[in-house]
Amino acid sequence: MKQVPRVKDLSTFAAVLLVTAFSPGIRHEALAMGARTPAPAQGSENHDAPPVISPAERPGPEAIKRFAADQVHFQPQIVPRMVDLGFELAEMHLLWGVIEPNAPVNGVHSYRGVDRLNPQQRQFLRDISATDLQLSLVIEAVGNDWAFEFSDRITVRSPVSGKEVPGFVRLKPEHRQSWQNFITHLLTSFPNVHYIQVDNEPENVWVSGEGYVEALRLAYEAVQEHNRRHGKNVQVMAAGFALGPDVVTLPEPVLQHIVRNHPQIDIDWIRRQVNLPENVPSRQVFHTSQKFHVILSVLLQNNPPFDILTIHNDWARSFEEAERVISWYKRLMQRQGYQRPLWIDDMHAAYYPKVRPRGTPEDIRIYEALSRGNQAAIRRYNEAQPEWLVKKSAWNFAAGAERVKIAPLVDMPFYFMPEWRYAGLFTEDFEPKPSYYTAKLLFQMIDYFKTVTKVRGDIYRFTFDHKDDVFIAWREQGRETIDASQQLGEGKVRITYLINQLDRRGEPVIRPSIQVPTSRIPLTEEPVFIERVRTSR
Repeated sequence: MKQVPRVKDLSTFAAVLLVTAFSPGIRHEALAMGARTPAPAQGSENHDAPPVISPAERPGPEAIKRFAADQVHFQPQIVPRMVDLGFELAEMHLLWGVIEPNAPVNGVHSYRGVDRLNPQQRQFLRDISATDLQLSLVIEAVGNDWAFEFSDRITVRSPVSGKEVPGFVRLKPEHRQSWQNFITHLLTSFPNVHYIQVDNEPENVWVSGEGYVEALRLAYEAVQEHNRRHGKNVQVMAAGFALGPDVVTLPEPVLQHIVRNHPQIDIDWIRRQVNLPENVPSRQVFHTSQKFHVILSVLLQNNPPFDILTIHNDWARSFEEAERVISWYKRLMQRQGYQRPLWIDDMHAAYYPKVRPRGTPEDIRIYEALSRGNQAAIRRYNEAQPEWLVKKSAWNFAAGAERVKIAPLVDMPFYFMPEWRYAGLFTEDFEPKPSYYTAKLLFQMIDYFKTVTKVRGDIYRFTFDHKDDVFIAWREQGRETIDASQQLGEGKVRITYLINQLDRRGEPVIRPSIQVPTSRIPLTEEPVFIERVRTSR
């Protein structure tokens, strides 16, 4: 299990200030009421046997793997389960201060080696070595105060305690080489390393952008040198940025003011520019400025030192909201004359009840029930989770994300954020949940897709080089029968349902697929997979 909680604090005045522009999230009656959207009423459709869920068919070597595992835990069977799901990439978090708690003496480092990891972690690495699973190391600068300068004047929220603590200013000049040596040590000590991510949500721990950009550049240089020496192609990722769909609508003049003037920002001017309510504290305005300064300092470079941009997009509740966030990042890169692949890091594999700053009554009820560990709420959450996993994947891919890292893999009932406690594909006891089986089905259906298009409404078309198109479709509210004969021609389609229930033995309840004419495809609020039925001659 992760040793340090991730920072998920919105803490943004923009989410409050955009009251007039804020569009409430879609309704969640199925989750709130404990109902599961049933399969369409049976009529003249043909019924198939329950689908066989197997790993996605592997296409040619040029196809892009679209899913990865985030927030790896260390249960004994985690690696075989990841292989069974079809993952090729798994993410592991490492804390610099745990591996190197003391400053080097006369240039000699005293690293705590792999042998100092706990037995579960060592077994995990042995299992990784015996597979083709690639490893992504997320390096968080925690626990090694000897390496950093801190600010007593500008504080941040601690990723360990949630309290206000001095933030990172920069690496001490005498330890810049120590940082690069540490990166090299990881690359040569851990198996199958293909990616290095520098920090997680760095805008929540660095007081400004300059310090983080320097740490990112030094890490990038160390990785490039390692690649040259060993003939590798390890790539550097930055950095799990977390901005919600309301926050990225800040006016351009405000962003420019933050870039040029932080920390000496004009808070009163910002208030006037965004019509900020008086009850929003100036301290919150300042902290939001700090976050934007870190993110913009990284992106507003002509050739920034990273290969892949990773972001968090938990708060999106529609394609429009997902696209708003992703396009904001892409526009910033394009404006500077470069592009990097954009990955969804840390994709919350379930519903994210929005309680700050404007949660709906439903959100608040769900959040409070999860906070209390209410078993009925947890069961309803587990049943609704597969729908959110599929919806959010469709939204993010259609909005332009290249890859999605599913998180978390395992429930964390004692995590300090209730909305994350039960979002895993497995229970705390490592029993598969309905979302595990739906994830396997999702990967089988759309992994390695070539293109994705939002057709209309919530209908998404995935194309492939190695098989026929697959559609993911649902009706946001109510039911609808659509005519897709113009797109699919005359004939029939096969509709495959999600897996959102287990039987009394804990086995997945798999509903038989149905075949219907392309002119009469029934949609409900539950996403389904749609494939053209090829007739044999």
